[in-house]
Amino acid sequence: MEEGNKRYSPAQRALALIGVIGLFGLAASALFVALFGGAERTSLVMRLLAAAVFVPILLWLFIWAIGKAPRVGAAKKQETGEQGKMEKRDDRTSGSAIRTVVFDIGGVLVGFDFKEFIMGKGHDEAMTERIIKDTVHSIWWKEYDRGFMTDDEIMDKFCEGDPEIADDIRRTFANIHGMLTRREESIPWIRALKARGYQVLVLSNYSQRALDGCPEANDFLDDVDGGILSFRDHVIKPDAEIYQLMEERYDLTPAETVFIDDTPANIEAAVARGWKGIVWHDRAQVEDELRAMGVNW
Repeated sequence: MEEGNKRYSPAQRALALIGVIGLFGLAASALFVALFGGAERTSLVMRLLAAAVFVPILLWLFIWAIGKAPRVGAAKKQETGEQGKMEKRDDRTSGSAIRTVVFDIGGVLVGFDFKEFIMGKGHDEAMTERIIKDTVHSIWWKEYDRGFMTDDEIMDKFCEGDPEIADDIRRTFANIHGMLTRREESIPWIRALKARGYQVLVLSNYSQRALDGCPEANDFLDDVDGGILSFRDHVIKPDAEIYQLMEERYDLTPAETVFIDDTPANIEAAVARGWKGIVWHDRAQVEDELRAMGVNW
């Protein structure tokens, strides 16, 4: 019995009592009018009987509405709570301070074995080392990535360093297809990180020719959320300007950003600005360091 009473609020019980008393009052009034009323008694009796029908209906509606309101509120509260739980579950980066993962490209998302590429052009070890010294390891390589030099200008600068092998240098870099190689695991990795709620960007010293000359290696660019290729903005790593531009363009919080690069100096520059940094050695090592930071996919 007590369990049944719990179903009704005090307001509902009060309205029910008022309804019962009102019905008795209407019935008594109708009887009194029928017996002692004047010429209008028939009309009055009909009105009182009609009231006896409609008043209980109205009271029942009020009682029902009072009982329904808390249940609706509770349902909405429960729905809001469930939605909150879902949002927490969907915020898959919860528990991790990292919100953005930034990748270098050459040597990280794509293979960049320039020594193998040069030897593949038919050069022996000694000639390969001479070419590397005057090209990839020269001061002009980064300036080319900065985007201010044409292909002809960069070739002239490379050749100035060792005029005796100028023809070999020009022949080697006449076609750079194969200098950058596709890494099959890069796109699935990027997609997995994005599916877990992370923003994925790239930050690379990259020339227009590297972009256009190896299209199959660069197909991952369709999957990232953006980034900076140095030749487009005329800034290069490890200069502070390129990191500042990334922060401004993508509204990055340094402490919530991790940068992965195979050049220690580039990581040091990022860490100096408050970013997290991982020097790339191999995929397994980077994955371990990311997970240690709370980044999961």
